[in-house]
Amino acid sequence: MRLIARLTDEELNLGVLRCTYSGRGSLPHRPDLLLKLLIYEHAQGRVQPVQWFKDVKENKAVQWLIFGIEPSQTTLYEFRDRVQPLLEELNQQVVRAAIDEERTSGSCGALDGTFVAANASRHRLLKLETVDKRLEQLEEEIAKAEAIPNTPPTKTANETPPTIKKRSRKKPRSTATNLPSSPASSPAETEPPLFMGKTLRGRKRQRDQYRRAQAILRDRHKANARRRKDKRKKGEKIRVAIGDPVAKFGLDKLRTYRPLYNKR
Repeated sequence: MRLIARLTDEELNLGVLRCTYSGRGSLPHRPDLLLKLLIYEHAQGRVQPVQWFKDVKENKAVQWLIFGIEPSQTTLYEFRDRVQPLLEELNQQVVRAAIDEERTSGSCGALDGTFVAANASRHRLLKLETVDKRLEQLEEEIAKAEAIPNTPPTKTANETPPTIKKRSRKKPRSTATNLPSSPASSPAETEPPLFMGKTLRGRKRQRDQYRRAQAILRDRHKANARRRKDKRKKGEKIRVAIGDPVAKFGLDKLRTYRPLYNKR
């Protein structure tokens, strides 16, 4: 904790990071405190901002490190994206400081091959046929939603909604003459599939994600077709995790097969 605080306060030049802010709008959280949080969480192997947000609320050591500020989860995600292009410059500053303090000569280097779990579920791997089908359903639902004009009824200031008296009706007993409800009126058929978002905005984001997954799967199928016949995979074995289609599959340090990245 104290090493991270000293490194950020005394060694790093955060002028480049501060220049990424526009200077307009409400005052942001201090970038040096958010950078301390990012460095500490990565040192603990917690690379997702949703995990940082939990530590901000519950971890006393983290609260001491960042002076008790409480950034929102959206702020943490935005700061992660803001710092990403500056990582090489910040890392060079750390290396130069280590050389100046004679902690290392800087004559040799090493790559860390630690695996980091991707932000995707290993239980929901989709093949190309499933992605094509879901993408078609999304396109249809989005087209239907955009065809209906979103014009809510307007109300005047003095207009009061009429009072409606509820009549107590007894539920009719089921008799042999009662006809079954028609299939067209059943609510199960009008409801969207479970994978689909509830709002139009969410469905559009899903569509973009499924389009990306579709392109990646098609490229992998083409690469698989160019292999030797004895090295080819079956089409149904080529799958992606829809949460992060780029992530590769492999065994992590706990020997769990999941989508992951090689951290180096």
